[in-house]
Amino acid sequence: MSQADRTPEGRVRVAVAVIVEAGRILIAHRFPDVHLPDLWEFPGGKIHAGESPPECAVREVEEELGIRIEILAPLLERPYDYADRRVDLRFFVARVAGGSPRALGCREWRWVTPEELETYPLPDASRPVVEALRAGGWLPSSPRLDRFRGER
Repeated sequence: MSQADRTPEGRVRVAVAVIVEAGRILIAHRFPDVHLPDLWEFPGGKIHAGESPPECAVREVEEELGIRIEILAPLLERPYDYADRRVDLRFFVARVAGGSPRALGCREWRWVTPEELETYPLPDASRPVVEALRAGGWLPSSPRLDRFRGER
C-alpha cells in the first residue's frame, strides 16, 4: 500500500458499493488469506492516488465481480479503527449497469435481502449500513431509485 492510498493522518481511504436490485443487496465472501478473512462484505477497496471514491467503487466491483455498476447516490461516510489499521469508508448506493456477477476477486457472491444480512458475518465497520438497510428508507427518494427498492 502506498502513501498515496492514505490520508495525511495515515488512514486508508476505501470506497464501497452497496449494489441494489429489486430490494436485494449484492454481497461478496472474502478470501481466507486477506484482511478480515472469510467475512462477507459490500464490494469495494482502497482508493488509488488520483482516483475519486466513485471511480474506485466502480473499478473494485469490476475487478471483484466482473460487472459494471452505476453509482446512484452517496450513502454513508465514516471512519473506523480496526486493531491493525484505520480506514475512512465511503459507501455508495449503486446498481448493476452491465454483466452478470462472477466470483473473480472473492470466494462467492449472493443477492440477499436487508433482513438476511444479519445471518452473514460482515465487517464491524459495515454495521451502520446494515442497520440503515434493515430500517428501510435507506435510498434517497427518487422515482429513478424506487425501482431498486422493489417498488413500481
